[in-house]
Amino acid sequence: MGGLACVFMAASFSVRAELVPLGLGCDGMTEPLAATAAPRLSWRLESAERGQIQTAWQILVASSAELLAKDKGDLWDSGKTVSGRTLSVTYAGSSLSSGGRYHWKVRCWDGGDLASAWSKPSVMEIAPLAPGDWHGARWIDDGRANPTRDEDFYQPDPAPLLRHEFTLTKPVLRARLHVAGLGFCLPSLNGSRLADQVLDPPWTPFDKRILFRSHDVTAQLSEGVNCLGLSLGNGWYNPLPLRMWGQRNIRDALAIGRPRVIACLVVEHPDGTRTTVSTGPGWTTSGGPTLRNSIFLGEVRDARLAQTGWDRAGFNASKWQPAKVNEAPLDVLRPLLEMPPVRATEPLPAVAVTTP
Repeated sequence: MGGLACVFMAASFSVRAELVPLGLGCDGMTEPLAATAAPRLSWRLESAERGQIQTAWQILVASSAELLAKDKGDLWDSGKTVSGRTLSVTYAGSSLSSGGRYHWKVRCWDGGDLASAWSKPSVMEIAPLAPGDWHGARWIDDGRANPTRDEDFYQPDPAPLLRHEFTLTKPVLRARLHVAGLGFCLPSLNGSRLADQVLDPPWTPFDKRILFRSHDVTAQLSEGVNCLGLSLGNGWYNPLPLRMWGQRNIRDALAIGRPRVIACLVVEHPDGTRTTVSTGPGWTTSGGPTLRNSIFLGEVRDARLAQTGWDRAGFNASKWQPAKVNEAPLDVLRPLLEMPPVRATEPLPAVAVTTP
């Protein structure tokens, strides 16, 4: 009988089909740098057995990786929740703070009511949620006024460059840059572009909602003097006064203005302290080599006007002017979610180059 019992037990265990929760996501992204205050959590399932289903799930969210490793969700322990849902499960735990870094994992029950192992842990960081979370950041622009006559919009108007040098006196543990530009913004740090996206951020009704993008800039920073550079473009915020359908001025249909930007850099140090660098007084500006830029007509660029090293520490900016602080509101700022960036995918070589 003992041998038969062993065979029976082995057969019982061999038919057990455990679901495996994989691909944990938050607000449609993997380990986002700027999740919402009530993030939506998702995962996918795999099983070696055909026809398996999820009948329940349990989510743990913890304030530290150490607590999560002990299967303790001090912020949210959903308990066993009877549901087959794996997409957009809304977080229902304690309040999450802007800038907070939280750890979570999930396990599932299959059609036989057998629990899976816990998934691998994932991380989510919470975006700035209110104007006060921007640490005093204010909108800035180049201080110039837009033309009053339509024909003057077609004259050279160099796209603004803005820069600011700052000193870090401690090692860098982690750093995040949140930035929104109207119409477009290309951020750089210590001479290096932060990402390969262009035409960023995407268009929204700017008087109601402005999307900001968050960057992990830990590797670009170091102790000592650093420099943050912001290059602006007109985009949909400062379009040419083109007549749509031959009669309607596009500028009358959009929230418009002089290109401007807001940015907040948060640097965490190993000793638990933070350094913040925000747009506002102390920033300087100059015109760049892009003389004209339009969402419809493209760019006119004079490479002879490029200022090499303008976004590096130590650059001679004595001829630059103070940036103008713009008192535009911050409550319209929202994190950019679930949208892949626009990227340049293929260069097109010139067939011929001529000089007028």
